[in-house]
Amino acid sequence: MAKPDEKRYFAKLPASTLDLIIKAKEIMQRKSPIVDVLNVFVSNISGIVVILSLPDFCAESETLAGRIGSNDSVAERANEILDAFTKSDGMLGQGGRALLFAATTLSWAYYEGLCADLWVTALNCCPDLVHDAARARPQKQESKQQGDPGKQISIELLKEYKFDVRAHMGTILKSKYTFRKIASTRYAYEAAFGASQVFSKAFDLPDLKLLEATRHLIVHRGGQVDQKFNVDSGLNLPLGSNIALDADTVTRYLDATMVSGIILAGFVDGHLKKNTKP
Repeated sequence: MAKPDEKRYFAKLPASTLDLIIKAKEIMQRKSPIVDVLNVFVSNISGIVVILSLPDFCAESETLAGRIGSNDSVAERANEILDAFTKSDGMLGQGGRALLFAATTLSWAYYEGLCADLWVTALNCCPDLVHDAARARPQKQESKQQGDPGKQISIELLKEYKFDVRAHMGTILKSKYTFRKIASTRYAYEAAFGASQVFSKAFDLPDLKLLEATRHLIVHRGGQVDQKFNVDSGLNLPLGSNIALDADTVTRYLDATMVSGIILAGFVDGHLKKNTKP
């Protein structure tokens, strides 16, 4: 039985994204402190690629081959097949939409996890970042979520790390911040590293912002458009309508997480190379 073809998906990516993937592979091939973080992200992204490749898998499977005829043109129309699923009536349509919703929410979840873990790893490895990150005040709208900037380290926490927290400051300070939104994630990075043009490249991607708004709509509104979504996304969709996703749009969202994530990974990796001992 055929397997979902990840190469076919990656072959569709823009050259700039492929260059970033090569950069990520270079980081993963040497002993960078962020290797484990990047490995988890790449593994998770591969899982989403499998979801988006399911039409290929179905089209090339032995079961469906006898029904629709096995030929290259079917496999080449993977996105069209998935879109046809989502527009179908009944369980088939629900299944197609569920796949796209799942790929969208997972793309954001894995990206959020990468941003948080890169930040934590950087502060754990590089004590010079701790001072600014510890002093920075949480954003007003996020203050309750990000914790008390004056909160002291508890004795219990000190005991957990055997009273040596030098390599765990990122883990400890993480509670001051939230990585659930682009704005708060950027704030956390600027609090630790200072302002940088790199953060504009990583966080100002239009498709990343659309992904953030769409993920929130799916999780909190079941995909039903509200005014908040229109404001956050810059779109003007009919209120109460169901968000219409297709495979190409979800693929763009996934690409945006890879581009942003690998830019951040390269930045953190470069900082650690300059500021930590081999």
